[in-house]
Amino acid sequence: YDLFIGMKGELEIRYESHHGDGLFVLKPGAFCSMPPGVRHEVSNPSKTDEAFFLIVHASHEGYDCLPVRFRAIEAALPFSPRSA
Repeated sequence: YDLFIGMKGELEIRYESHHGDGLFVLKPGAFCSMPPGVRHEVSNPSKTDEAFFLIVHASHEGYDCLPVRFRAIEAALPFSPRSA
């Protein structure tokens, strides 16, 4: 399971599962739980406001993370996340 807790700003959590796809807006003080097997992606829709979240990961069996390439977001960042 992944538990997301909003700390500052608003984040979008997009998810895909066999039960359907959706979008959850994570606000400060809110939380969102993602069970194993639900593909999800977190992004900050704002180009000007910072957004922070805390994530707690409890693996179901082993570690269920799949490596994913950064999408176009990486090219739009004002810094390189690989050197940060």
